[in-house]
Amino acid sequence: MPPPPAIPPPLPLAVTTQTSLQSGIELGSSLRATPVVIPSLQPIGDRDHTLQLGSGVVLYFRASEIPDGSPVPILSKDLPRLGKIWDDTHSSWDPALAPLVIQGHPIALKYWQVVYRRDPKGRWNYIKKYWHNWKMIAERWHKSTPENFWAEFMDENGKQKSYTQILEELREQRKQDCLAIAASAQEEYGDIYFSKFSYHKKGKRVAMTDPRAVSRHYKRCKTV
Repeated sequence: MPPPPAIPPPLPLAVTTQTSLQSGIELGSSLRATPVVIPSLQPIGDRDHTLQLGSGVVLYFRASEIPDGSPVPILSKDLPRLGKIWDDTHSSWDPALAPLVIQGHPIALKYWQVVYRRDPKGRWNYIKKYWHNWKMIAERWHKSTPENFWAEFMDENGKQKSYTQILEELREQRKQDCLAIAASAQEEYGDIYFSKFSYHKKGKRVAMTDPRAVSRHYKRCKTV
């Protein structure tokens, strides 16, 4: 009896398929072993900020780069320092005294409104009332010399007045200035005063009565 026919070897295709499948399993295992890292995203409220400094440098930063902490207690007691950190284009500017630094750049006090007003943490709500007071004092400080400033704000005993006393005097001076400008506006515009110094309210035209509002509008009219 002749011997049975030999069983043919497996087709190469089967070997190739098995090898490819094994490679695929190993590759898949390798991919699963490597975690996918998703980069952390900035908070929704953390918007881009742009600020041009007095040096001409344009600073691009995020609200998350604004340092925490408040220099309010310090600045409200140190008037000479206010004068030195208010304006980075003024000759008295001293960057070493600036309490706010972003990306290594000292930020002048006059820019704080721009820096903080879109802060998602809401810090401007706390700082703004102090900032407006600092603005009033610093701008007055820059109108003259420190010696003349203190000569004006000296009490009857020859002692420098306090921060609060100076603010009260400056507010009163501003009030009187606004009253004088409002009176000048009425005299200057005469019969057309109402058309110039009025606004719409509930469908009606209403005259401006607040001297500060009249003063601001008068200055805008003169700069147009």
